Amino acid sequence: MTDQRERGVRPPAHVARAAAAAGALLAMMLAACSGPSPAVGNGERGQSADLAARYLYVVDCIGRVDKIDTLQQKLVASHVLTEGAPPLIRKDDTVFNGCTAQAPLINANGTEISMIGTKAVHTDGAYDLQLLTFSLAQWTLVDAKPLGRSWAWAPLRLVRDGDGTMRVMARMARAPSVQFYRAQSADGGTTSGPIQQYSAGVALVSPLPGSRPEDALTVGLVNVDASAPALVPVAKVPYTAPDYVHLAPGGAFVVVEEATAPTSRADAPLRTGLLRLYDATGAMLSELHDHALRGSASFEMSFVAITPNGLAVYADRDRHAYHFVRLGRTFANVPVEKAFSSVADRARLRDYAFAPH
Repeated sequence: MTDQRERGVRPPAHVARAAAAAGALLAMMLAACSGPSPAVGNGERGQSADLAARYLYVVDCIGRVDKIDTLQQKLVASHVLTEGAPPLIRKDDTVFNGCTAQAPLINANGTEISMIGTKAVHTDGAYDLQLLTFSLAQWTLVDAKPLGRSWAWAPLRLVRDGDGTMRVMARMARAPSVQFYRAQSADGGTTSGPIQQYSAGVALVSPLPGSRPEDALTVGLVNVDASAPALVPVAKVPYTAPDYVHLAPGGAFVVVEEATAPTSRADAPLRTGLLRLYDATGAMLSELHDHALRGSASFEMSFVAITPNGLAVYADRDRHAYHFVRLGRTFANVPVEKAFSSVADRARLRDYAFAPH
């Protein structure tokens, strides 16, 4: 068993205030900044499976962008895009699915980052969106293109086609043809559930409670590109919740965090600190314990991403710090995409991406 803990130092006051108002989960990013950069922990160095994915860029729901060095396991720079004169994006609690910035994407050669930001909010609930592009080398604004008016029920994403062309679309990139899995089981029952995450043609499915009692805690993988997609159940799943199940890059592995069963509808499931790693056959490969996660809820210590070099990354929203858990193996450098929802949780939403610089 391994006790892995990384803690950060408190950031400058203006960043701390932004962090307190921020949120944390769904998925991007930054580069070197000119102001002071809060450091996070003094974690031991790791070996990267792909140096093109060394840096993790995290875009917070409030418009803060953090750059994390996954080899050194620390936060190396941070920008708050809602600050400045004038600010690049609008700071407002009602904007773009509850977020001021979303859907970051690194360009094909890893030199620029683009994201969707809110420019203005209207009384009818609509907002004017813009596509912001920054140079990663010195964090300078390269371009700002208006994207027109949008509403919370029509979220947008940035995607990159096979030829490297970046475009804006209103659904999950390279999404499976369906966002919901349903199949008859051998005993005549039905296994069904929403597709939560997607990578390299593999979808992570969390069956809906109530389809069958034994399916209430089932987690499964589906090859959505197959002619007859079949659910591969993950074995020996501890009690968990959708926020605590994570598809690894490349779609060949799943991390499941054990959670406490809520005693009432108002209670949030809390982590026990137990994590299990499963492969594409549903077999458990390893189990580890992390005491830093024990007792935390998803809105307190929010999951951000699994890195190609084998780290599970969490954000401590109150301290503007990041925590790293070594999973004991490396993964493919293939994006994990999250299913679209028209309702975003500002307390948890974070987008992310990887870059070589």
